[in-house]
Amino acid sequence: MAQVGQTTPSGGREWAINTLGGPLRQVVVPVNCTLNHIGVWVRESTTANSNDLRGAVYTTGGILVHQTANLSATIGSTVSFSLEQLLFSGESLTAGTYILAVSAGPGTTNAICQGQNDTAGSPTYIVADSGSLHPSFPADASTFIHSDAARQWDIYLDYTEAASASQAPRSSAFLRMLMNN
Repeated sequence: MAQVGQTTPSGGREWAINTLGGPLRQVVVPVNCTLNHIGVWVRESTTANSNDLRGAVYTTGGILVHQTANLSATIGSTVSFSLEQLLFSGESLTAGTYILAVSAGPGTTNAICQGQNDTAGSPTYIVADSGSLHPSFPADASTFIHSDAARQWDIYLDYTEAASASQAPRSSAFLRMLMNN
């Protein structure tokens, strides 16, 4: 397994997320892979175990690639941040640059994600102008993705590198040439 993104909790910044908004993190996946989970550090706003979480992978243009399963009511504290792993179901992904997204629900109560101050310019949050992000992310979120905030969220992608393809068999003519030399 390998990981890209913020793989440890950094602290320093908090943001309330729900069905209408969530944190983003842009990552570069260096190899073709099978997706395992999106990790995010969160706590509950008011009541333990009141929110579900869901994650998604988007292209840099805001097109949905894959969503995680819905993680139900497992954020156990309103005080301490914990790592929650939002599982995929074995989906594959090609090497490239992607945007990770996380949302919470089912209602207007909030989960709190953890992050850090940074420079503006990278995709850092998503806000649904209409409808909601939870429990299903929109297929096209290009108008919902924002990069004007100076923050980075503690989110990472865990994946398993795809097995490398075996070498293609050599033609018999090529093998005869090698043997004659």
